Amino acid sequence: MKAGRTVAPILLLLFSASCTINDPAVTTSTPPSLPLSSAELPYDPCDRLPQELLTDEGLRIQMPKRSNPATPSDPGARYSGCLLGGPPSSAAFYLQSTNMTVEYFQRSKISDNYNFTDRQIGTRMSTVANNKQFPGTCKILVQVNHFGILLDGRFGDETCETGVDLASKILAALGES
Repeated sequence: MKAGRTVAPILLLLFSASCTINDPAVTTSTPPSLPLSSAELPYDPCDRLPQELLTDEGLRIQMPKRSNPATPSDPGARYSGCLLGGPPSSAAFYLQSTNMTVEYFQRSKISDNYNFTDRQIGTRMSTVANNKQFPGTCKILVQVNHFGILLDGRFGDETCETGVDLASKILAALGES
């Protein structure tokens, strides 16, 4: 008699679990993947930066033709750019053109580690991503037609506002504001 009392609750538990797993209303779905732009990157933004802007901002090109590599989570992402930094500026960041769109960037695998804020930089739709664990580590993506301009690194403050101001100046210098 005791065996029957023990088996009945176990069977009931297994039955209810199997019903829940197969219930379409309960299952979760991942958002559809967004395509990266298939267009070629039009230019390396570092090749077009005026020396006067770099001097005024206390920056220099530390590593020309140096870009973030594609990652396993974003194997189709492409980049073209350089590493900029000081001294005297405390900023150190990659400046790159990329085939990522703002929407793709916000839904990419990095989204778990960053807080995103939509911004208008110049006349362009942009997003500012501030790292949750390391305040002041920012990614600023500005949508420019079929590609983006990405600033990725540290800008000397914890709010990313210095990076946003710098992005505005860079876009104007590139003729993309």
